[in-house]
Amino acid sequence: MRITLSIGKSVVERARAILRAEGKTTLSQEIRDHLTHVADDDQESIQRRLEELRRLSGRRISSG
Repeated sequence: MRITLSIGKSVVERARAILRAEGKTTLSQEIRDHLTHVADDDQESIQRRLEELRRLSGRRISSG
């Protein structure tokens, strides 16, 4: 399956520089590896992650 992402040029450039410095392959491979990791998480880990996201989404962002 192919997925199209919209990511700012500066973000892509910084990510590629970091991956090169770490001796990793391509940005596409890093994204595939990350999604595989997320999808392989067990149900308990997924539940913890969802609870954390719910908790964080209730926070207000302070400007000071």
